[in-house]
Order: sequence, then C-alpha cells, then structure tokens
Amino acid sequence: MRLAERGKEIRFTLAAPPHARKWTLRRNASFNREPTAARVPLGPAEGATASPREDPPMSETQMTEMVLTNARLVLSDIVIDGSIQIRDGRIADIASGRSTAPGALDCDGDYVIPGLVELHTDNLERHLQPRPGVEWPRRAAVAAHDGEFISVGVSTIFDALRVGTINVDGIGHYAPAVLEAEQALNDLGLLKADHYFHLRCEVSSSKLVEEFDSVGDDPRVRLISIMDHTPGQRQFANIDKLKQYYQGKHGWSDDPIAAFLLPAKKNQARWCPPNIAAL
Repeated sequence: MRLAERGKEIRFTLAAPPHARKWTLRRNASFNREPTAARVPLGPAEGATASPREDPPMSETQMTEMVLTNARLVLSDIVIDGSIQIRDGRIADIASGRSTAPGALDCDGDYVIPGLVELHTDNLERHLQPRPGVEWPRRAAVAAHDGEFISVGVSTIFDALRVGTINVDGIGHYAPAVLEAEQALNDLGLLKADHYFHLRCEVSSSKLVEEFDSVGDDPRVRLISIMDHTPGQRQFANIDKLKQYYQGKHGWSDDPIAAFLLPAKKNQARWCPPNIAAL
C-alpha cells in the first residue's frame, strides 16, 4: 500500500508521495492506543506539486480498516516507533506507541516509509521491446512496467523516454505512443504509481528537435537530459566494449559495427551543436 495525500486512496506500497500535503489527524475511539501514545502530524513536503492523477472514489465493497503497529514510521521530519490506522483506503490516524486494537498487524519493528521516487529508469523500454524485432502492445507494456515498480515500493516514476531516434534503436520514435498509453491506463484507473516523464535527448540525432517538439509540451514531462552516445567516449570510450554490447544485443558482426561507427562520428559533428542550441 502507498500512503497517499490524505483523502486519496491507498495503493500497494505503504508510503506518501513527495507532493503530499500536511496531514490533519483526528482522534478515533476505535484506534486503541497505549495511554502514553502521542499523535505526530506528517509535515508538508518541500516544493510540493500536484499529482497528475485524480483517484476514483472507493466502492462500498472495497472499504476496509487496518491497523499497523510496532512499526518504525518515517515521517517528514522524524522517525517514530508507532502505529498507523487505515480506514476505507485512507490514513485515519498516526500515533507513537503500540496499538491494542483487535487484529492490529504487528510489523515487528519494520520500517514504513514514503514511497520511493525513481528519477530515471529505462525499464519501460525492456517491456516495449522485450527482444530484438519484437514490439509489445504499448498499454500492456506500460501496465507491466507499472506493476513491477509498485511491487518494490516505488510509487513515483519518471519514465525515461528517448527522443532523437538513432538508426540502431529498433523501436523508432515511441514516446508519443507511450504518453497516449499511459494516459489511457490512467483514465481507466489501472495504474498504481504516479508516472511522469524524463526525456533523454540524443543530441547526435538529426531527428531530435522534431521528436522533442512532439512530446516536450506535455505537462507530465518534468525532466530533460542531454545525452550523446557517440562511440569513443563516456560509456563506450572502449570500442571493444561497444562491439561486445552490439554483438550481444543485436547479433552484429564486425562489418555492421564498422559501418555504424563512421556515420556516428559524422552525425555528432553535424548535429550536436545545433541540437544543444535548440534545446
């Protein structure tokens, strides 16, 4: 489960997103605490921004109540040993000390933390193209990617999307289709995490500006990175490592690799300066 902003539905990883507002906690007689228990409000996150999703109301069949106790609660400015009450999918109360409520789940001192934030992940591309030459349906790929991250406590994801197609990429300019798929799944209430986008701008590509303009104004785009994967530098400073990578990923022989290297250097010289200036 995820501790969302008060009044929002709780999902999967028990955690509050970074944009959560200040908690307003209230006493409830059914949340039994030890006499010394003290209430601790969860403070606001700095630089708060609105969530891109409005959560649907819970149906009556979904309404439940749960108490987690004997937990290390990581709040905005303090870590306490305490308990947390969840009712109808929402946080109803937070208190220090153990709860004596019947059926309270003993966390045995485990941490209950805010949902993790992933600022740059290429995991989605693995689902879009699970193997060379195979393109998976976009919505199915996004849903599988979302499920993997929420299952390990990541409740806010900046999906890294490449703009600036390079001929060896295989899946072409996929960013618009991914944005459409994410929005469609979000509208249906099928995503568990909050999704934003991180554009990886390949500055040696002749198509960068055109592809950036097709998605760059989307309000879900929150980060932009300037990247140059031209061989002979950075991650591929060692050309032998580049050959090993492309032989393993694409099954290339030495001849296709040699044919790729020369135009890559030319494209870097031709397109990097104007692309960087345009961005």
